[in-house]
Amino acid sequence: MKFSIIATIASFAGAALATPLATPLERRQNQVCWRICFNGPVPCSPGWVSVVQGQCHTCCRFSTRP
Repeated sequence: MKFSIIATIASFAGAALATPLATPLERRQNQVCWRICFNGPVPCSPGWVSVVQGQCHTCCRFSTRP
């Protein structure tokens, strides 16, 4: 029984290490957006556009890839 508990904990730990802790981008269909919420319009980097998602202003870049 101890072995199965240790194996389960090890598998969860391995999955947690394989998953990125923080990603700067969020992908939605044909756009990639920053995962940050601003109160007002944002001056975005070249190639990015300021968009409103819900009550958040963020920067997105539109992709032509499916």
